[in-house]
Amino acid sequence: MYDALFEAGARGQNVAIATASEGITDPIERLRAGEDGALRWGTAHPVLAQLLFWRPVPGFTPSERAYAPAVETIDLLRTTLDEAVAAGRLSPAAAEPDGLALYTSLMAGLLSQQLSNEPAVDLGAGRYVRLAPQAIDMFCAYYTPTEKL
Repeated sequence: MYDALFEAGARGQNVAIATASEGITDPIERLRAGEDGALRWGTAHPVLAQLLFWRPVPGFTPSERAYAPAVETIDLLRTTLDEAVAAGRLSPAAAEPDGLALYTSLMAGLLSQQLSNEPAVDLGAGRYVRLAPQAIDMFCAYYTPTEKL
């Protein structure tokens, strides 16, 4: 049962990201829109979000099949970051494993704080998830490309 819930949650989050970022060509704006979609999905589905990001069930590990949509999410993020690098908007390190880990930690952390401290508050009014644009700005500033002389 947990496996099916995990898979459904990961697929639902992917749909929310894809829907929110559909048609946006600028990679940074697509990153912002996709994150907004992911956070909206997470605040609307707190139990599934907890299963995806907190691992509240002792001993539960999703099967390869159930985890596949989560891998798709990371692949989509990596592609978007790669596009931002290619466009000269981010340094190559942003799309490397540590950059991905930092980005996902920032965003999952905002959702986690929101769900644990203000679970019933709307996304725009939430003390934590409303900070996503600033967190993305911080991420982009940290990975600002540098010119080589």
